[in-house]
Amino acid sequence: MSKIQAIKNFTAFCFLDNYDGKWFQNISGLPTPYPDEMIVRQITYNANFFGAFNKIYFIWCSVVGDYIGQFTPLSSFNRDIEPSTTEYTAYFVSNPQTRFKLNQAVQGQIEFQVHQIDDKGNMVIDESASGEIGIALEFVKYISK
Repeated sequence: MSKIQAIKNFTAFCFLDNYDGKWFQNISGLPTPYPDEMIVRQITYNANFFGAFNKIYFIWCSVVGDYIGQFTPLSSFNRDIEPSTTEYTAYFVSNPQTRFKLNQAVQGQIEFQVHQIDDKGNMVIDESASGEIGIALEFVKYISK
């Protein structure tokens, strides 16, 4: 097992109400010249919906140029105590521990996009997610041999 030289924990977050399907998060202080890997430690989603709970969302990240995880309001939901309201709250927590090897500098801004599969089977940016999302990332630099 490789020895760790440096670790930088980073949390990306977004209030998904009134957004255009993507957001940017500033980042600094990562190991130089670049981290060896990025680990997705946790994805937490708190949805506030006034409608159906039938979607799975995919998270695209500019650091790897690919999908790093997914979230859904289907995990569990609770009807509000007030019977006259139609608002639901859903919670989703995932601890994927997915590792991505890196070979480039990661500084400045990271772009995140929320995608969904359209009716033709294509991945498209989706603006319908509502609520809050947090993504815990860990950037690791190993000691060179």
